[in-house]
Amino acid sequence: MSKLCVQRGDIWIANLVSARGDVLKGKHPVIIVSSDRNNRRSGVVTVVPLTSSVKPPMIFHVEISGYGLRRKSTALTEQLTTIPKTYLQFAIGSIADTEKMLELERALKLQLEVLELQVRLAACGQAGLTILCTQMYLSGK
Repeated sequence: MSKLCVQRGDIWIANLVSARGDVLKGKHPVIIVSSDRNNRRSGVVTVVPLTSSVKPPMIFHVEISGYGLRRKSTALTEQLTTIPKTYLQFAIGSIADTEKMLELERALKLQLEVLELQVRLAACGQAGLTILCTQMYLSGK
């Protein structure tokens, strides 16, 4: 297991070597989104890749400037992935404890439909939890 000091919100340059299809490959900045508990104990981290290529606006894209990035970039939450720490080359900055991290977390919730689940649970309360989970399971959500 790698002993790199990696923290949630850090921006690293990573070599994304195992990508296929429309997924980013090669050297790209990534934002660490896995928990610090995972980051201390595991040999892998969960990351959101960034690109400086112009992308069409999407609700789960987050534009980021500064924070050690040389160019305005877009965080692609639809490309959320887990990589070995050995793919990380060097840290360039951090968005931890910033509004930008909160924006990224909101985009991840939209991408993963976590926000929708939280709203549904709040709407139906504890009594409806079993029914809701069963409905979601049966509908494939």
